[in-house]
Amino acid sequence: MENLTFDNDELKQVTWEDFVPFEEQVKSKRWYTDYIDNLDCNADIKNALKAILDITQKCGEMILHIGKIVMHIAVSVAQKYPNTITGAILGLAIAILVKSSLILGFLLAPLNPLFVAVPAFMGFLADIGGVQQIKNSIVDVLNRK
Repeated sequence: MENLTFDNDELKQVTWEDFVPFEEQVKSKRWYTDYIDNLDCNADIKNALKAILDITQKCGEMILHIGKIVMHIAVSVAQKYPNTITGAILGLAIAILVKSSLILGFLLAPLNPLFVAVPAFMGFLADIGGVQQIKNSIVDVLNRK
């Protein structure tokens, strides 16, 4: 493996201004609270999600609202890839059920990652338009060369 070296000219010091475009995308705490309140799930899950919003970390003189950033990423992914999220949750439920079985859980334990990955991948295919969309994208890339 080759070692990477950088000159001081190549290194860039990260400043608060680098976070400003991302900070503008993150919505207010009230927006996320309203979003959580409108979810179709029980109150315990809603309270846990609201607790995530309150997570902060002091970094020097700044306070980073880590919870809001995590919620922004989670909501963005859920809105952009709903079938993928549904497939992953369904796969997790299947993996938990299989694992809870005494004999079957022991025998099928090595396959648990597949129980999550396959439904998530099928959901991803549905989100992007299916296998035909992938084929078209590959053909487009090959035709450009």
